[in-house]
Amino acid sequence: MHKSMSPGKSGLAEFHFWDNDFETRSIVNKPLGELKQEIWDILVS
Repeated sequence: MHKSMSPGKSGLAEFHFWDNDFETRSIVNKPLGELKQEIWDILVS
């Protein structure tokens, strides 16, 4: 089901924001990484 949420090869694993500033990119993408982990934990349980 999670793969149907994104047309990419790896589903949500390919979803991230890019900014040329590393600090900004890190701040924005950290919650996304945590959310992806939480979704993964739900799917495998």
